[in-house]
Order: sequence, then structure tokens, then C-alpha cells
Amino acid sequence: MLNFQILIYFSLFVTFVLYNAVFFNLFNFQLPYSKNKTQHRKNVGSNNSFIGQNGRLIIVLIDAMRYDFIFESNDKIRMPFVHRLIREKKAIPFKLTASPPTVTLPRIKALVSGIIPEFIDILWNFNTTNLLEDNLLKKFKEKNKSIIFYGDDTWLKLFNPEEYFIRYEGTTSFIASDYDEVDSNVSRHLNFELEQTDWDMMILHYLGLDHVGHIEGPYAPLNIRRKLHEMDQIIKKIYSKLNNEDLFLILSDHGMANEGGHGGSSQMEITTPVLFASKGLFGQKYHFVKDEEISNLMNSIKIRNQIDLVSTISCLFNLDVPEHNKGIIFLSDLINNLEEYNRDKSLIINCLKNNYDQLNSLLNFDDENDFSFEKIHENFDEKSLEHLEQMIRNRVEQKLNSEKKNKDQNFYLISLILVMFVILTIYIIRVNGMKRLLKLSHLRVSKDYGLRIFFLFSFTLHLISLFSSSFIEEEHQIWYFIGTTQVYLIFFITIRQKLYVTQSKQQLFYFMLLLIIIRFMRGINQTGNKWIHVKDLGDYLKE
Repeated sequence: MLNFQILIYFSLFVTFVLYNAVFFNLFNFQLPYSKNKTQHRKNVGSNNSFIGQNGRLIIVLIDAMRYDFIFESNDKIRMPFVHRLIREKKAIPFKLTASPPTVTLPRIKALVSGIIPEFIDILWNFNTTNLLEDNLLKKFKEKNKSIIFYGDDTWLKLFNPEEYFIRYEGTTSFIASDYDEVDSNVSRHLNFELEQTDWDMMILHYLGLDHVGHIEGPYAPLNIRRKLHEMDQIIKKIYSKLNNEDLFLILSDHGMANEGGHGGSSQMEITTPVLFASKGLFGQKYHFVKDEEISNLMNSIKIRNQIDLVSTISCLFNLDVPEHNKGIIFLSDLINNLEEYNRDKSLIINCLKNNYDQLNSLLNFDDENDFSFEKIHENFDEKSLEHLEQMIRNRVEQKLNSEKKNKDQNFYLISLILVMFVILTIYIIRVNGMKRLLKLSHLRVSKDYGLRIFFLFSFTLHLISLFSSSFIEEEHQIWYFIGTTQVYLIFFITIRQKLYVTQSKQQLFYFMLLLIIIRFMRGINQTGNKWIHVKDLGDYLKE
């Protein structure tokens, strides 16, 4: 008997260690970058790019910036300089839709590699590992471009700073009460860097707005407005120092829920703004949107996927599209704003072709009638560009919908959970005896034994639920179910065994009171994240 127990405990320990090793990604379940794999780019016509050889990429990422912080009507503008850029068409605005989880690490992955992260990345947000997937920073380095970085140190964990950045400094993202120092440690480098000429890509990741949101929410009257004004002044300073060939991107990794947090799939969390600003690509001619037209402009802003940004930047800088990218360029939305000399038909078709070839290599469309880009070049006009992009987008969506995703990590996790369940079941049967187990439906089973079975079932159910993004967002529903069921089980076993016959009425009262309390607690927050717009008891109590 002792040897059997030792074997069971040892098996559980080994399984638990393996489970955590897989769960915390100690085996690196990421798509590796194939260094020996080269993309075969057969250009149609021109070998030039939209951004000249001296053009730089400046990215200002404002963590947790909601789209309504920028795209506002005239009566509540909090970022006046950004608003002016949009009105004068010196910046082209878009809304980007991110897939959950809306936390920083998976969103950075999506922004630089074009992949669609999963909820397991929430754990990696705390246990960050080097990014193995092909990405934009790698492509810039392959072109011998220099990169500088200041901001959220998550980037420094994803990208080896000694390998990627010629100058850098990280700030910690987990001191939520720090509104100002976390941003001033980024901005204090600006004056120096804007005078330098030895970098080609600058990334600034500001965290102060996100921290305000976590503590005070998006409607904080003082600090939200103050941080937006601060970001507006930083954008103004950078824009004033741009060269004609520079591209300036103002964007966010994720939005902010109405309660101030993020991580789920509400509209305000998954929708973020992005602005393409440049002095040379567009904005040279004077434009000004009138007051009566500004609402129409803000309401007509186009929506694209966040992962589409990778292929679009690759196109503008004439880079190979990252190997695992699943995004589609949205050049058709930019082309009408480009200066005439930049509307090169060959450049546009090359971008489409390179994006299509990369997606076909990744997803294997298996089409007999592939696009003939040479024929398209002969009969190409601007009206057909959007149509071609949509055709590629449709093919990608069809393939992704029918594709069986790579579930290696989830497969191992579920297998290990089942192994633990089997080991525990064998142990229970061995210790308690098969006859006793079979009598579970009768009255002679003990209360402790029945609860032991229930806790084992609850533990397994909860672990399995963690593989569904919907259940993760609505995890409280699992606990509501387990809590209520546990009370009913104890009540059922107690009454049927008649352990407290003389106190049965008192016991019944206690159980009923406990159920009422659980129901009240559930009513305070029963809508969760997906139905957050529906009022529950908590909302009425606030009123």
C-alpha cells in the first residue's frame, strides 16, 4: 500500500512539473524563424519604395489609448495638434481591430510579426521570452538599419537589446500608481535623439495613460486629459523634426474598457487608433476640413485588422513581409492621400504580389488560378486596387476559417490534465475500493468522499475551461456554477444521510440563506465582459 501511494504521489509530481513547464512555455512553443528560408520576390517593374533610402520610421505607441481619445468631435478635443493634423490631412487615420487577449505582450507580437496570438500569451506577459517569430525589427536589421527604443521593458525581453538596439532604456509596466515618471523616463531622451542621424527606426512606448486607466478609469476628469495633452505635445515635437521622407506612426497596442482595465473583447478594448503622418508622402498641399464636415470625417474612418499594419509597413519600406504574417496590406486606403509622384503603379503591384506570395507560402491557398500580376500590371487602375486587396483578404479568411490551427501546446496541456485525472481516479478507487465507488449514488457514501469527487471534477472542469478565450473572459461563471453546486451537494448529502435530524430545520435555513447570499453576489456582476453593456445589480447599486 505504501509503495502504491509513493508511486501515485511521484506520478502526480512529475505530471504537475511537466504541466507547468508547458504552461509557462519552458519548451518555447513559438513559430521559429527560418533563417535559411528566403522569399522569392519577382518585382514587376520598379525596384523603388514609397519611403526613400533616407526615410525613417518613428513609432509612438501610447499604451491603452482608446480611439475615442483621438477621434473626437470639436466640443471635447483633448489632443488639439493631432486633431489639426487629421483636419489638414497631414495624418491619415484608421481604426485597428485587435483580437483578444488585449494585453501588451500579445499585442506587440501582432504589431511586429502579423501573427494572431492566443490567450496563453497572457501568462507570457509576465514570463516574457524572446520573440522567435519573424518580425519587422528583424527585417529592418537585415537591411542594416539601426533601431533605438525607449519605453515598456516588455520590448527588451522580446528583443535582445544588445542585438537589436543601438540605444535603449526600459521602464517597468507594473507600478500602476506611477503616472508621470514612467513617461518622463522616455521623453527625456527625445531632444537628444531627434538631433541624431544614426538611427533609422525609433520606437517609443508610453505607459502613463494605461496606468491612469487602471487606477481611475477612462473618464477620470483630470489625469486622462492631462496625459492626453502631454502625449499631444510629444507628438507635436516629433512631427516638427520630421524629414520629408520620414513616416510617423501614432498608435496603441490595445484600448481600455469603460471600467479602466483591459484584456477582454469589448469594443473599447479591441479597437485602437493609428495615424500615418508624414511631411513628404502626403500633406504637402493645404487642406482643411470645415467644422460642419469634421463629424462625417471622424465617422468615415476605415477599420482594418491590427495585424494588417505589418504588411503595410513592409510595403512602404520595401521590406520582405515577415514569414508568419497573416495580415493584408491596406494600401488602397492610403493611395488617394499620396502625392502624385508617389502613385507608382509598379510599386503598388509589387506590394500586392509580395504580400500575396508570402501569404500563399504560409497558408498554401492551393489555387489553380493564381493572380497573374503581370497581366494586372497591364490593365491596372486605382479602382481595381481595393478589389484586389479584398480578394486576397477573402482568400486568407477562408483559409483561416477552414485551417486546423496548430494546437501542439494545447494538446500537451489537455493530455497532462487527463493524465492527472486518471492518476487521481486510480488512487481514489484503490484507496476507497471499487464497491464503495459504485455506491456513490446510494446513501452510504460519506460526505467527505462525495465532496472529494466533486472537487476533482471542479478542478478538471476549471482547467479545461482555460483553453477557451470566452471562458477566460467569463471565468466568474465557472465559479458561480461550482459554488452553487457545492452548496447543493453538501445540502443533499446532509439531508439524505440524516446526520443532523434534530437540527434539520436549522440546517435547511442555513443552506437557503447561503444560496440567497450566493445569488445576491452573482447579481452584483453577472454580465461579465461580453455583455458589459447590460445592466446588472451592481450598476443599479451605483446609481
